[in-house]
Amino acid sequence: MGTSLWFPGGIPASIERLIDPDEIAKITGTGLRSLGSEWKPLADLADQISHGKRRPWWKGLFKSTDIDPEWLHYQLYNEKLWPKSLTTDERLKLRILKSLRQLSGSGTWYRPKGVSPSPQEFERALEMMSIDMEPILRRMFRSFNAMLENAGGKVEPLCEKVYGEPCGKGEGVLLVLEDIQTLWKMDRLPVRSSALERVLRDFLRIYFSSPVA
Repeated sequence: MGTSLWFPGGIPASIERLIDPDEIAKITGTGLRSLGSEWKPLADLADQISHGKRRPWWKGLFKSTDIDPEWLHYQLYNEKLWPKSLTTDERLKLRILKSLRQLSGSGTWYRPKGVSPSPQEFERALEMMSIDMEPILRRMFRSFNAMLENAGGKVEPLCEKVYGEPCGKGEGVLLVLEDIQTLWKMDRLPVRSSALERVLRDFLRIYFSSPVA
């Protein structure tokens, strides 16, 4: 749900052009929506991480062979069970692991059986799952930055019409990124899919805190 907007002096023009999208804001929205098809194939990789498929470290994690690995998938989706020792970086990666996996549209609910892992096993598993997310995040960064370049190139010819002055080479990317950051902070990302909106929120939290953003 979008943030309720109230401005005593009226809605600033910089905000109004995003709420009632001008030509530049429409390009930004189209770019964000295009990420759904770019990122959807990555959802299967996230699913593999959460279920221990082809993750070699799972085999040596549990001391008891009676432990169902599905416990980790179940506990991943209950943040109240996460150990306090997890770093902020690990928590951000685990949250996007959860949201990205759901981008595939899978609503399957997994019920673990038998003995649950020990707190130490669970903590170590979450740490490893966050590490497994790193190459996927790099791919997400690449596709997001490619979208920015594409959208920025379309925006630059419109600068004089919308803003009354021309844009220099590369300024279009900065304008699109600024619009995205504003929309994200307003909780008004212009996408039609709630699943993509969740992934974008989690991704942008990482993107705007990253030194390579």
